[in-house]
Amino acid sequence: MSSKKKICVSTFSFSNALYTDKIPTMEDFFRIVKELGLDGVELVSMNILDRDPDAESPFGAPDPDRSPEPVFPDGTRASGTVSRPAPDTNTIKIFQKHREKMAEAARKRPQLIDNIKIWLKKYDLRVGNMPIDFGDIGNPDKEARRSDIEMLKFWIDIAAELGSPSVRFNSGHVNRDADGNLDLSICIESYRELADYGATKNVAVTMENHGGATEFPEAVIAIFKGVNHPNFQLTPDVGNFHLGEDMYRGIDMMFSCGKPMISHIKTYAFGDEYGEGCDSHTEFRRMGEIAKKHGFDGWYSIETNGACGKDFVNIIKTKEIIEKYF
Repeated sequence: MSSKKKICVSTFSFSNALYTDKIPTMEDFFRIVKELGLDGVELVSMNILDRDPDAESPFGAPDPDRSPEPVFPDGTRASGTVSRPAPDTNTIKIFQKHREKMAEAARKRPQLIDNIKIWLKKYDLRVGNMPIDFGDIGNPDKEARRSDIEMLKFWIDIAAELGSPSVRFNSGHVNRDADGNLDLSICIESYRELADYGATKNVAVTMENHGGATEFPEAVIAIFKGVNHPNFQLTPDVGNFHLGEDMYRGIDMMFSCGKPMISHIKTYAFGDEYGEGCDSHTEFRRMGEIAKKHGFDGWYSIETNGACGKDFVNIIKTKEIIEKYF
């Protein structure tokens, strides 16, 4: 295993500050990442699209100094809401508009891509992964699913152009059989096709424990084994399984499958009242031991749940957690 950890940060971690006075442009984002001593970036697809200054963000109004809300062991936030509230009607509409922009990008290549290539070289950074949050590969509607799969192939092309070793696609619609059991056959078939295409571009297709069917460790492993493709890997996110022992059991199971290329280290609010590292329910020492046990030598991606904090403190502290425990 390499002695030097590869640490990148997701653009999602700067959702509260990007295009504000704190980070006015995407180039400023790359410059700040370099100044923070990181090796690379994880480029969320919506941050690769040409910017529409009038478009609403699904993550709410910008607040450059905001930190994420803490999530407590019972799954509630400080505000009293559940940790994963259902999106409201307006948020669904905003995401639908972003999905339309993703489809449009498949027909007209975003100009921002050329600038990203320049900034990666200028600041000596690499792309660790590209999470794509649009496209329903589990959709039982065959025609709609085909349209999304073809769109996602275009994003594999972009990943190859930007030098990303992998893309992450969600498992999509949760299907069930007549007895109410999970039916994973549609997303398995879709992942296999995308993995085939990715192999022609030297880009691995990965799946994260990211809601839907993948919130259950056994379903994650069933999908991985069902796809059974050397170009299909898993992306363990240490903060995405149900709270409690499922977190550690699920992450251990994911690291044991294939050769994961990137792992998300998710943090929320920092402070003494939340325990070391942030919210009180994640034992990062234990998560680090799991990664080490399996000889993980891929990227660690900082994901501070949509907010970088005042003076980027959440990014800095999460980097310190990775360096200490992983």
